[in-house]
Amino acid sequence: LERHIPGEARNLARELPHYAEKEPWLYALIPTIERIKKMENNLTFDFNDGTLCITIIGEINRHNVAVMREAIDEKVLELCPKNLVLDLADAPFMDSSGLGLIMGRYQRMQELGGTLTVANPSAEHKKIFKLAGLNKLIKIKK
Repeated sequence: LERHIPGEARNLARELPHYAEKEPWLYALIPTIERIKKMENNLTFDFNDGTLCITIIGEINRHNVAVMREAIDEKVLELCPKNLVLDLADAPFMDSSGLGLIMGRYQRMQELGGTLTVANPSAEHKKIFKLAGLNKLIKIKK
């Protein structure tokens, strides 16, 4: 089950109650499915009180940024948060495509009337933000 891609996990989660009526042992899979649904493309999502907190796990680079962008935008459009928090505590490396990811989410939240906060950036992240001028646009939270 861990090898299912997130879309397949979502489909399985929708159909699980139907199948679990016939096969009760399937109920044991529900915690695993919920974990898969929360972690997609090295991202975890937590939505509370109008704030969508997305933790990025692993590097942000040109190889994975398009998938991250798509997943983040999908969640933002689905949940319409007032505040978007990108938590970089578990993102040890970010190249220029990561700056584009953050700037694009800033623009998206501006269009939706919301805010963007970058949380837990490393010293390297902060240096990149300062060089790019992002620290003047985006709220940065330690």
